[in-house]
Amino acid sequence: MLYLLPLFLLFQNPWVTDPVSATDVAHVIFYSEAVGDEVSFHIYLPPAYQQNPDDRLPVLYWLHGSGGGLPGIPTLRNYFHYHIASDNIPPMIVVFPWGLPQGMWVDSKSGHQPVESMLMDDLIPFVDNRYRTIAEPDGRLLEGFSMGGYGAARLGLTYYDRFAGFSMLGAGPLQLDFVNYPHARTPPELRQQIFEEVYGGDQEYFEAMSPWRIAETAADELPDGYVMRQVIGLDDELLIMNRELQAHWTDLGLNWQYLEVPDIGHVTAPLLGHLAQHGELAFYQSVFGTATSAEPDEMTPSTPELFHNYPNPFNPETTVRYQVAEAGPVTLEVFDITGRLITTLVDVHQSPGAYSVSFHPGGLASGPYVLKMTTASHTQTRKMMLVK
Repeated sequence: MLYLLPLFLLFQNPWVTDPVSATDVAHVIFYSEAVGDEVSFHIYLPPAYQQNPDDRLPVLYWLHGSGGGLPGIPTLRNYFHYHIASDNIPPMIVVFPWGLPQGMWVDSKSGHQPVESMLMDDLIPFVDNRYRTIAEPDGRLLEGFSMGGYGAARLGLTYYDRFAGFSMLGAGPLQLDFVNYPHARTPPELRQQIFEEVYGGDQEYFEAMSPWRIAETAADELPDGYVMRQVIGLDDELLIMNRELQAHWTDLGLNWQYLEVPDIGHVTAPLLGHLAQHGELAFYQSVFGTATSAEPDEMTPSTPELFHNYPNPFNPETTVRYQVAEAGPVTLEVFDITGRLITTLVDVHQSPGAYSVSFHPGGLASGPYVLKMTTASHTQTRKMMLVK
């Protein structure tokens, strides 16, 4: 079978793509020491980045699937832009790295395709140096679809000290037999080609790179509060391998969110749409909580603010402080990671000023929670971690 490369790869540096046309999305080229050449990526900067020049924003690194994912960037931009504007997701920068059409988000055994090193050693430091990011683990999240979900999982489990968590959507390959697995989606000829070009035809190397094996080492080392999510459509050809990985991770004692989505196949946009419609955008709030690293002015309540002053991890009795800038209705609610309302702490009409309220978690299970304050003109969230 003949596999055609994107046209731009036939005539130029394969690490540099053509620019994608999308509002607020820039095409950036930088020099990668790992590659020894120029590499490109795309980056979405939300309106808050320009509107608040003193703020630093968290970064979502979106890893594309097999083939490269360039045509999907405008759709992803619209998705994140809409939900940020609607206060469903905290303002964040979204970076779309280029990992080659079949790069698998690993360093090839031959060394000719150092995709992992390019991303971790060169691209992320470049982004932190050039843009106003929150350049620490709490300010970074990995997410990807298909091959990108595989990459998000394996990198998230390998570099858990550099991210707040990861999200794997429709992820694969997750099995231990890459070439002969009966429930794979990729044609056998292409699987064999990738196995040779990326993994050097070495089964041991393939397994060492897999989320299956990496989790066996990382299971006892993951920090408390590290957020992990696995989502798969019930009509996705990769469902079986995702269920097999779920069983394995359960045996390892990992704590992560596993979701099976009805009536969704191996397609990105409908899967994301379902998550948005069913309250799963709280995942991003649970990871990033507050939208920026800017410190509030606690002396004058010129703007409403939910202060991050409670213990995190929080105690059996926790005091939550907030300020109201204008008279009106105020609600303060606690949600779990799935977006389910746990309790309402405040639901009253309040005058401008500073307030506090006690929160008693009672019988809640350990894990991440989201505190949300809503006024007539403002919504803000903070992440909380309950550890028992």
